[in-house]
Amino acid sequence: MTNIKIIPNDVVLKLNFRFYTAQQFIYTITILNSKTGQTISKSQGQWDGKTSFQLGKAKDLLGNLLTINWTIIDLAGRGKNINAEAIVTQNNKECLNHISCMGTTKNTTSNIPTSGKFIKASYSFS
Repeated sequence: MTNIKIIPNDVVLKLNFRFYTAQQFIYTITILNSKTGQTISKSQGQWDGKTSFQLGKAKDLLGNLLTINWTIIDLAGRGKNINAEAIVTQNNKECLNHISCMGTTKNTTSNIPTSGKFIKASYSFS
């Protein structure tokens, strides 16, 4: 699990995806209450479509979990590197610690779960 460092304020956090390899990436993004496990929000996107999402106010997300379930399709076959990132931004600046999706493709669809927890940063954007 990745710790995503944020400043708990009224700024809306954004999640952006970057893809470094040519596979087809499809993903489901879920924000979960870390104490109850209850789903707060859920969205979906893919490499050639929606790659930017608004997550909510930073102060409301502090302590909660961000899970990303990646589905990777490699039409060229198996044995190729997978590399993509999910990057949370606050005030148009990247928060420390990105969620990475890395590995090697197989000859079938690959499913890779990743997660992060929103924690309080010890810095400010001033």
